[in-house]
Amino acid sequence: MMFGWFKKKMAPEGPVDFALDMEIARPAADIYRLLDWSDDMNAKRAEGQQVLAGAGIGQWRLIMQGMEDVTFHLNVTQEERDRLYGYTCQADPMIGRLVSSHEVFRIEPLPDGTSKVYLHVTAQFIDGMTEKEFARETALMSLGCHSSLARLKIHAEHGPDAARDAQIVAMD
Repeated sequence: MMFGWFKKKMAPEGPVDFALDMEIARPAADIYRLLDWSDDMNAKRAEGQQVLAGAGIGQWRLIMQGMEDVTFHLNVTQEERDRLYGYTCQADPMIGRLVSSHEVFRIEPLPDGTSKVYLHVTAQFIDGMTEKEFARETALMSLGCHSSLARLKIHAEHGPDAARDAQIVAMD
């Protein structure tokens, strides 16, 4: 019985959900265009990242500056013009312990011409992590979700240069 005290505690397996929202001082149509991979006004494109067509309809590849050895494979799963945009994302090669994510942005127009954007991310991590590894991965993912929504807000309200130059506080 005593030997069980020193056994590593394992993390739960299966998908993990993250949800947050933010008000953005722009109309829903403008925000949707920033999210839509097929739109010339897509935020990543405007910030200087490579957004390339994938193998089929609704499939895209994202190559980020400074991470040219990683391709993010994107598959659009939900599209409702000016209201809803969702896609799966899988990095090749895998980054950290994140296997894939499904990101859904829901845009709610507000009466004053601004919008509230809801982000729901379902992340799938590798199996077999310890609780400590899981805590670190979920903290990093939570920070990444917040950072993604904050950059969208900065881009929508202040333009691509401001979003590109934004400093996001990192965790130690």
